[in-house]
Amino acid sequence: MPYDVIVVGTRVAGATSAMLLARAGLRVLAIDQARFPSDTLSTHQLQVPGVARLAKWGLLDGVLASGLPATHRLRFDNEGVVLDGTFPAVDGVDVMLSPRRTVLDALLVDAARSAGAEVREATVVDGICREGDRVVGVTCRAKGKDTSTTESADLIVGADGSHSRIAKLVGAAEYRARPSRTVAFYGYWQGLPVAGGEIYALGDRIASAWPTHDGLVITYVAGRGGQFDMYRPRPGRRPARHARRRRLTR
Repeated sequence: MPYDVIVVGTRVAGATSAMLLARAGLRVLAIDQARFPSDTLSTHQLQVPGVARLAKWGLLDGVLASGLPATHRLRFDNEGVVLDGTFPAVDGVDVMLSPRRTVLDALLVDAARSAGAEVREATVVDGICREGDRVVGVTCRAKGKDTSTTESADLIVGADGSHSRIAKLVGAAEYRARPSRTVAFYGYWQGLPVAGGEIYALGDRIASAWPTHDGLVITYVAGRGGQFDMYRPRPGRRPARHARRRRLTR
């Protein structure tokens, strides 16, 4: 049976799209090459409007029940000039969240399934099907298998990230492209006390720390793109040293 919508990619954007479309009564197939839970290198943080969306969709309680601490305050230290305060509320929500993607993505995929979407994990999209100038389906297969199946839909959504396979297959035009000017290194640490979120600016670098799952703190150091080679040999040491130096001067 053809679907109304096929969503390719089921992480933050794709899973929520599949969930909302299914809640609206559409027949939805959601496909991802990953198997959940699994990690990924983006969206380590949800700003207040994003957390408000989770609340609106009835998912916030489940995210907090996973053991994720809510961030109610932010301390921003710009070379000794300190701003310390709370966040303005959006739709009654006034916290930020810094979830592990292993937890958040699995919760969103489960929500899409609960809404009635069919979700296929560990499934690769190899091609698209056209009728004239319209895309009307995809060919896909289980990862590691050679046999493909064809699924059709009135609408195909490419939610498969910045290197989207769907975008390449349809020949989507690139516009407003800008070269990368910054680089960031992330890490997870135990035993690092934080009082909410903390951001420290020093010259052309910024270090930050936020509470996340399992009693861990996620940290990052961001700098100019030309500094990549300086960090690469020992990516864990420089962020830690930068954050430690700023904290010791508080």
